[in-house]
Amino acid sequence: MLSNFDGSNLVAFAEVAFYGIEILGTTDNNLLETISLYPNPTRDVVYIDNTSNVDLKSISIYDMNGRLIKQVKATGSDNQRINISGLSPGVYMFHMYNDQQSTVKRVIKK
Repeated sequence: MLSNFDGSNLVAFAEVAFYGIEILGTTDNNLLETISLYPNPTRDVVYIDNTSNVDLKSISIYDMNGRLIKQVKATGSDNQRINISGLSPGVYMFHMYNDQQSTVKRVIKK
């Protein structure tokens, strides 16, 4: 930190410089923008369209109370079909992730 405060006046400025790796930024939403779920709302099946061919590792399905309902091993970068016919009607959160990124999409089950 650099400062020009000399002790004789009350006006000063400080300059702070940060060095390192960017943890958060505009690149964090790439997964959000490149994966879509359809149809929504749905009755039985949700299709995951992975337009960027991001290598997904896993998909976790949560209810609106935050309880883990179902976990599905992702098929990598391919598009995927998930059968949710056994779930009760309601709103579910699909948490999809790989080693570097994650995103959450909401799906309505009729």
